[in-house]
Amino acid sequence: ICDQYQYPNGVCLSNDQRTLYICSSKPFEKFISVYDTSNNQFVKIFAEENNDGIEVDRFDHVYLCSKEGIIILNQKGERLALIELSTVPANICWGGARMNDLFITARENVFLIRGLIPLSP
Repeated sequence: ICDQYQYPNGVCLSNDQRTLYICSSKPFEKFISVYDTSNNQFVKIFAEENNDGIEVDRFDHVYLCSKEGIIILNQKGERLALIELSTVPANICWGGARMNDLFITARENVFLIRGLIPLSP
């Protein structure tokens, strides 16, 4: 389904599993693609970012592991926030009893940010 990347790296699904986000960590592939999973078709370039790991929260905000830290984008691909870290992050996932704790791998470190997202909007 993806022929836009020479080196596809990260993937994640939206909460309704209708949208697939695909990214690359290569500097010459600085974009995140969105695909419609119901018909396996390219929809659009979601954002012009270069990242490694990718994840969404319960509100479908997109979290990117980048050289800057963790970039948080809204559903339009606009930057909402940046979480700066002491080392470059590689991957992220949600966990904890309420799935609102963010686990981050970054070189020789594993970080945990508890209660990062609210339980309701």
